[in-house]
Parts: sequence; C-alpha cells; structure tokens
Amino acid sequence: MKVFSTSMLLGLVAAVLMAATTFTTLAEEAASDVIEVRWVMAGLAKDADPSRPKSIPPETVLRTGDKIKMYLKAVNKCFFYLFYQNPEGQLRLIYPDSFPSNGLVSGTQLTVPPGDQWFELDEQTGTETFHVLVSPAPLQSIETLYEDYRQHASGNGYPATRIITAIERLRNQHRPLTSKAERPLSIGGTIRGALDTGAETEESRLDHLAEDITTANVFCRTYTIEHH
Repeated sequence: MKVFSTSMLLGLVAAVLMAATTFTTLAEEAASDVIEVRWVMAGLAKDADPSRPKSIPPETVLRTGDKIKMYLKAVNKCFFYLFYQNPEGQLRLIYPDSFPSNGLVSGTQLTVPPGDQWFELDEQTGTETFHVLVSPAPLQSIETLYEDYRQHASGNGYPATRIITAIERLRNQHRPLTSKAERPLSIGGTIRGALDTGAETEESRLDHLAEDITTANVFCRTYTIEHH
C-alpha cells in the first residue's frame, strides 16, 4: 500500500476543494444561461369586455379595432427585446427605449404598453409582425444591427433584412425546453379557464393567461398578424 505524507495529503485535499469550487462555478455559469419567464401576447376583440383578454397564438388574424398587449414576468434576470415590423417592412424597437439596457431583475412583471394602455389596430391593414427576444445577457449583435438600421432608415428605404435574418437564426437555434402544454387561443375562440372578471389588476389577468417558458440561452418568438 502506498503511504501518503501529510503534505501530500493536504495537497490532495486542496486539489479536490479547488476542483469542487471550479465545478460549482461552471454549474452556476451554466444555470445563468437558462431563461425562465412567464409570457403572453394577449388580445381583445373590438368592443370586447376589457376584463376578459385572451391569449394570441404566433400566427393569427385580427381586425381593425382589435387590441393587443404583451406581458412578461422574469423568473431570473434577463434582457427583453420587442421589435415591431409594419406592413411596409419598417422595423421599430418598442422595448427597451434605448441601448444599453440594465435588463430586468428577477421577479419583474412588465406589460407593453404599460398600465391600462393597449395597442389598437388602426385602419392600415396588412401583415404586422412582432419579434420577441429574451436573453440572459445583452444581444449585442442585434443591438448593433438595429442601431445601424436606425441611423440609415430615414434615408431611401434602408432594409431591415439583416436584423430579421439574425432574429430568425436565433429562433432556429434556440427552441424552448418546456412550455405550458395547453396551446393559446386566438381572440376569436372560446375562453378556457378564464380568470374571474373580479380580478383586481390587469397584470394578474394577463399572468393567468401566460405560459411558463424555460429555454437555454435565448427565448425567441415571432408573431405574425394578418390584419384585415
């Protein structure tokens, strides 16, 4: 049997502790790359009861006068981006207001637009698109592409193609690991499990509709609305 000296034993213990510390650090870094959010894009049909919103699927048909609103709850710290593309193909960053952003701390509940406001579809019809991105760290490449687009968009129809391509690449690379099993319904469907109209806040109504999403690195979803 090989005999270890005291110094050799202490060295071995130190090496084990160092390895354990390194493993813990790597595990924490890996955990920080996981995004956990509650998310929903909600809709209200024209003249509908504002206390009875419904969730909207990624592809849907809406009409002039219908309203939409987004809700996100950050389970862990994250960076949230919301882009809107109008029927003419012009792109606009709705959230955050500007770069750089401090991100959302754990537990943050956010609605876009804020408060009791809703986006209402106007008379301009066509395909309207929303791009949702949530990441554990700033998406610097997306930010750089958008700043470049914003600086040139006022001149001669500078295309948003590069940004859209980058978003599509992210969406294809990162698929949700888990999400709520029940599929969201369009605002023209029948409500399932709707919250009582006596709910005290709009956030609680939207949170009831939201799905739990867990994904590695980036949550990316595109909503295509055929506006008639």
